[in-house]
Amino acid sequence: MPSVMIQVGKCSFEVDCLEGEEQRLNSSVKMLSEEVRKLNNKNDHIFDNRLFVLAGLILADKIIVLEELIAAAKERLVEQESKIRSLQEGFSANTAIPNGAGEIISDDIVDTLIEIAKQSEAMATKLENKMN
Repeated sequence: MPSVMIQVGKCSFEVDCLEGEEQRLNSSVKMLSEEVRKLNNKNDHIFDNRLFVLAGLILADKIIVLEELIAAAKERLVEQESKIRSLQEGFSANTAIPNGAGEIISDDIVDTLIEIAKQSEAMATKLENKMN
């Protein structure tokens, strides 16, 4: 497990992380350092421990907002998927074909015609193979 030296504000820390997680740790340190720097610029009288707590709370609040946005996006996705399924079911249920006389050909007849077409294609392929 690698040990990484990090610096946040004026404080340095040695932190262990999993192999390959060093880049993610450094990104996290940058975020925390930025929040500490912003707070430090506003309030010179806050001590390091309090700066860390406040910066952590700010970052936690940002995470909560992002989690809420993700949850709302997931809800919208589920709603959209439901609408798509409903439209697909409605489409397949309403695929009746007019017969030219204004009447609708039933699904059974359409299925039979499709089966006849498949059989005709198979017979044509056999005849073609026999002729060659």
